[in-house]
Amino acid sequence: MLKMNKIKIWSTFLVFFNFSAFASDIHQADSYFEQHQYKLAFNEYLSVAESNKPEAFYQLGLIYYKGLGVAKDEIKALVWFSLAAKHNYDNAQIIVDNLFKHANEEDKDKLDEQVVFIEKKLQKKMLYRNYLPEINNNNLHQKVRFGAEDVLDPAELIEEVEELGLDTYTTNFDAESGEVTNNFDQQDFSTPFYLITEYDVAPDGSIRNIIPIHSSGEIKYALFDLAKTQIAKPEFKQKGTHFTSRSYFGIANYNKYRMRRRHERFYKTLKKQKNLLKLSQEPIDKYRYAMMLTTFPWLKSEDEQPIIILKQAAEYGYPLAEYQYGLKIYQQQSEPQQGIYWISKAAKSGVKQAQYRLGTLLKHSPWIIEDEKKSLFWFEEAASQGHIIAKQKSAEIKLLAKDKQLHDVDGAIIYLAEVYKQQNEEPQYQYLKAMAYAKKENRELPKAVQHIRRAINFGKSLNWDVTEWQTQLNKWTSGGRVTIQDN
Repeated sequence: MLKMNKIKIWSTFLVFFNFSAFASDIHQADSYFEQHQYKLAFNEYLSVAESNKPEAFYQLGLIYYKGLGVAKDEIKALVWFSLAAKHNYDNAQIIVDNLFKHANEEDKDKLDEQVVFIEKKLQKKMLYRNYLPEINNNNLHQKVRFGAEDVLDPAELIEEVEELGLDTYTTNFDAESGEVTNNFDQQDFSTPFYLITEYDVAPDGSIRNIIPIHSSGEIKYALFDLAKTQIAKPEFKQKGTHFTSRSYFGIANYNKYRMRRRHERFYKTLKKQKNLLKLSQEPIDKYRYAMMLTTFPWLKSEDEQPIIILKQAAEYGYPLAEYQYGLKIYQQQSEPQQGIYWISKAAKSGVKQAQYRLGTLLKHSPWIIEDEKKSLFWFEEAASQGHIIAKQKSAEIKLLAKDKQLHDVDGAIIYLAEVYKQQNEEPQYQYLKAMAYAKKENRELPKAVQHIRRAINFGKSLNWDVTEWQTQLNKWTSGGRVTIQDN
């Protein structure tokens, strides 16, 4: 008999929606199910469910009812069976009637609410399909080059971290990426400095849009140092292009012997955490295990390959693993199409950093057909979750898009106001402020000139190529000296 708990039935469903795939293949899902690979079958059925397929609803109900690869849960089973019953699929209605035989009217109302809730989620997933990238097959056989290399060396800090006085002992975590902290970030002891960042590399080799992924200790000086660093210019078919990279600083760069000598307690705790995670078969723990080995390479033994562990967690549908795995193989350029596929899956699952990254790829990736409308869609999805740089990128498209139908000066001004505190000293922010003043209905050219001069000065201090901005300033002024006033 189904035991209905009013609090449980309402709260349970708010946390279990994790639609992470977009390749709808009922035959593949059935194949996994027949081979008793239930976790893979579960993930594939969720994918098929996005296409409103009643057979997928039914199978998901069965999986939850019997606890096949997931925790047994009759409430979740009932919701999926109810969705199948709405399509008169097989004996789904009989199952629902039997499970709900002793439920009261209030419980039935709660169920109806949850069915509607799922249907809305599925509809959003269907909407996402309209904004997925189109692969540029003509470019897949070519790679982005960095000088003579096809692998980008991560940026290094200009100064050693400890020389900056950053070896502090206060643990914190920057959640801007949308990731969760690892278990080893949550201990009740002090940890030494480390910083993991993701950033964009512009065609001039400058580092932009730096996002801390994990950190411990005071990081602002290290971030400023990183922003001034120049690395190899990315080129595709001998033309400048954009790329993405990640860097590891502080103890993330230590070897085992240096780590053990200088931070023995932290070293032992990490080893203990690693061994616990290694034994777990849960996708979230596999993800944490892989990220721990990636962050601290000295933890890894010869038979441990983080990329394989990360792939396993991604295949089981853990969204953060989908993103990290996709980003990894994209950056390696080993399988850019697969990298885009996994990043897109994570974006659909609501990982805001994946949504931001997909927006940048739709604008700049040589392996994707550029689409500003799709790019803006994903930037705004990330922005709706508070992603600061995605808000600025949304403003950028609304001001500067080639497609003038996307222009929305008022909308851009709203986004720029929202990121003022975080981005005020960032060159691109100042440039966008300038363009907003220049493009608004009641144009304020003096203010536009003021902001573009700030953008140029900030950009030069960070080794950006500001030639285009200087040209724009010259159009607005007499060689940059005398402001042209509007009548």
